[in-house]
Amino acid sequence: MTDASDRFTAFMDRIEQDRALVQATRLDTDAWELELRVDGGRTQLAVVALVDGEEEPQVAVFSFISPANPDFYEAALRTNANLEYGRVALVEHRDATWFAVVDTSPLDELDTDELMHAIDEVAASADALEAAFTGADDQ
Repeated sequence: MTDASDRFTAFMDRIEQDRALVQATRLDTDAWELELRVDGGRTQLAVVALVDGEEEPQVAVFSFISPANPDFYEAALRTNANLEYGRVALVEHRDATWFAVVDTSPLDELDTDELMHAIDEVAASADALEAAFTGADDQ
């Protein structure tokens, strides 16, 4: 998967150079954590990682919202109808179930601009839901 890793790294290097990020942290060879500015002076963390797909490498983008609360299931599902990139999902994290916005795309079908649009929408959507569900700016 060296070619895929090299291509993914090139995407992330370009995004880091071209995008006004609060912070970019390389977690390991094929994963980055990005802190992005979103509406209202808020920030949101998004993780972008190269993952093995069933047939080909995938780029996963996700951002945690809050611990899952059944009171917000309907709002989360309704949000999915308006998202171009990603979907609100329930994700197991640190022995708890969380809401997160998750997007996965085949590496070979992405370009840098499309990946940045996905990252922006995942972060903005997660932040808007986090504000609605908790009022906090934690993730």
